[in-house]
Amino acid sequence: MTQFNLMLNLQLTLLTFILTGMLSYWLGIITSKNIDGFRQLLIKLLLPIMVFNSFKSVTMDTINLSMQALILTQ
Repeated sequence: MTQFNLMLNLQLTLLTFILTGMLSYWLGIITSKNIDGFRQLLIKLLLPIMVFNSFKSVTMDTINLSMQALILTQ
């Protein structure tokens, strides 16, 4: 059940980001003039931060299970 809660939390986080972006667009915070700047901010800053943040909870158990799954799929 812990894995389910972790995946649910990740999905809810992604949904929150999407809704925040939509709300910002509807409120006029993101406009056609500044949308390229927001894209660059997301791609060059926020996305790498999220990737590095996802590795905080990686344990040797997780790595071993991932390697086993990778070997089994070959």
